[in-house]
Amino acid sequence: MATGSDRAAVARMTAGHRAAAGTLFDRYGDMLYGFARCIVRDAADADDVVTQAFAGAWQTACFYSEREGKVVGSDGILQRRGQRRTASVRE
Repeated sequence: MATGSDRAAVARMTAGHRAAAGTLFDRYGDMLYGFARCIVRDAADADDVVTQAFAGAWQTACFYSEREGKVVGSDGILQRRGQRRTASVRE
């Protein structure tokens, strides 16, 4: 469940404040890294996937759902990027 500070960080990120994206990365990066490790297994690849997911979130500001009252979207972005990374390693 997102907090008031999550809402504020997303609002600042949407307005173009990079520091707000950093706040969200600090708050959710470890959780997403763990998820990424389950998908790609390799630590360096997991780091790359999480970084790409946050970059995508920065571009689309898809992290916060007021209706759901929580941070969303990052896991879907991360999963797609992780699957792409895994597929490219197999090729």
